[in-house]
Amino acid sequence: LQKRAEERELEAARLRVAGAVVELGYGVRAAFYALQAAEQRLAFAQRALDALAAGRDAALALVEAGNVPRLNAASQVAGYERARITVADLELE
Repeated sequence: LQKRAEERELEAARLRVAGAVVELGYGVRAAFYALQAAEQRLAFAQRALDALAAGRDAALALVEAGNVPRLNAASQVAGYERARITVADLELE
């Protein structure tokens, strides 16, 4: 009887370990996919930041030439600065 009880305890321990291994594998996989998603969001935000930087530079050049009101350029600069904040937040993530 004692041997059977010990065998059942051993089997229960094996199943607990197997469950922990599966749970760990799931956690690692979920963390990996979360990292990939964060890296892709960051890359997209950086591309958007580059595009907004070009727009900002063009708007400032047009203001200097006198072809665009300062308010329009300020909107471009504000959009660029918002994108910089977004990129910084994503880098922290």
